[in-house]
Amino acid sequence: MRQDEGGWVVPLRTEHLRWGEVKILNKPVQPRREKASSHMVTGVVLRAFAAHSDYNRNPDILHAGELLASRIFKADNYTDRKAPDYWTRITFP
Repeated sequence: MRQDEGGWVVPLRTEHLRWGEVKILNKPVQPRREKASSHMVTGVVLRAFAAHSDYNRNPDILHAGELLASRIFKADNYTDRKAPDYWTRITFP
């Protein structure tokens, strides 16, 4: 889900739910676009846009790339890839 700041996030992750809480949900978690984006999710989404000639120069996509670049060597806002050993590891995706 695209966030107000220009990055992306998986809405479920923004609620910081435990797995037991997730398993008993009976409705989808509604997006909250004012929440911070995830570095990892933004990076995955940007790979797709970078490969597409119609989108890779789009101002919104370039802004998202700048947002991601500004967070190098910083912990992700959510549980994935938060540890410092991920900050210098190249992974796909």
